[in-house]
Amino acid sequence: LCYTYTKTFFNNNNFTLCNIFAINKNINRFACNFIKFYNCSRSKFKYIFYRFCCSAKFYCYFMWSILNKFNIFQSSPEKDSELMAVWSSSISTIAHACEHLSKTKTGALIVFERETKLGEIIKTGTVVDAQPSDELIGNLFFVNSPLHDGAMIIRDGRICASGCFLPLSQNYTISKEMGTRHRAALGMSENSDAVVVVVSEETGTISIAQGGVIERNFTIPQLEKRLYHEILRKDEGE
Repeated sequence: LCYTYTKTFFNNNNFTLCNIFAINKNINRFACNFIKFYNCSRSKFKYIFYRFCCSAKFYCYFMWSILNKFNIFQSSPEKDSELMAVWSSSISTIAHACEHLSKTKTGALIVFERETKLGEIIKTGTVVDAQPSDELIGNLFFVNSPLHDGAMIIRDGRICASGCFLPLSQNYTISKEMGTRHRAALGMSENSDAVVVVVSEETGTISIAQGGVIERNFTIPQLEKRLYHEILRKDEGE
């Protein structure tokens, strides 16, 4: 029975009894070493067991610290509450930055990521990973900035990337007054559930593209209210 089982396990046609003797020899050697270890002095065994416990305790503490640092054990409501606070602050900051961009007629294209992940779009730009601020947004869309022609991606309330390329809409019924930025915003909204804010560099008009539809002439209070509604509506229990 042992011969048949071992031959099947190794799946070798040239398997002979010599192989069984070799395996048996190794098993005997392992058994002897195990017995020697088991029969070692009680004090030595206690020492080994103590060192093992200390190592295990250190390892568990180390892993707990790492996981806790990344909020692995943080409850979902706590995470949602923190994320909501971050979004709330970011929306207010971005809305006021758009006010300055509108007054100076600085073109801008800002994409708010929602359920549809925009990883492929982010790869086309430059990773920023920063908290939004009026100064940073103004610098990224400044006319001489190398990233000013692309889109800014907002993920989890932070500026994830800038200078990103968006798919252009193939809808040729939109007004000719709207340029490439508006067509890109519309194209992005057609291909995802993102909310896209556009600031026109010709007129300073603020527009929002969502679900393949573009709406224009937003005031700053209207913009802020709309972004709160669209980004935080789930948390508000709509």
